Amino acid sequence: MDMYKCLNIPDSCFIGNTIYKKLFYENANLSTSDKSLFTDTIILIELRLSLQPKYYLSCIL
Repeated sequence: MDMYKCLNIPDSCFIGNTIYKKLFYENANLSTSDKSLFTDTIILIELRLSLQPKYYLSCIL
């Protein structure tokens, strides 16, 4: 989170949710080798920040 401080993004925008790899490789049109590469190479997918109004307007108002 500290590396985002220089961008002045409010703490209320921090989400920190894990997005499971299964959602990607089951719903994407990937070949078998692509799926294997995806699961073997990517360790973690995380939604760190959201700049939607419901998250950042609360600190502005």
